[in-house]
Amino acid sequence: MDKIRLKNIQLYGYHGYFKEEREIGQKFEVDIEISTELIKAAESDNLKKTVNYQDVFNEVTNYFKFNRKKLIETVAQDIANIILCKKNVIDVKIIIRKPSVPIGGVCSSVEVELFRNNNE
Repeated sequence: MDKIRLKNIQLYGYHGYFKEEREIGQKFEVDIEISTELIKAAESDNLKKTVNYQDVFNEVTNYFKFNRKKLIETVAQDIANIILCKKNVIDVKIIIRKPSVPIGGVCSSVEVELFRNNNE
């Protein structure tokens, strides 16, 4: 299976369980892996035959700008749903990292990973 990956997208968002996280905001890191068939795009050199990763990047960025969720699990699910609606997407893996975690101890980050396909 062919893949398109967007790695370590740096975003600022207002997601978190605590009210302060949703008011002040914080940094997030997002990895996206999209399974697709790249042969038609590669043979034709035609952007319309693949998944436009600039569009994916823009949609994820807009999601972070205009939404506030308590759980990064919800954020990951919403982003997966957005990507799965795109033409030529077979499945998607989303990883969302929260580098600053208010858990009362030393932890470099917390991350959620989910995998979704168009059969679910």
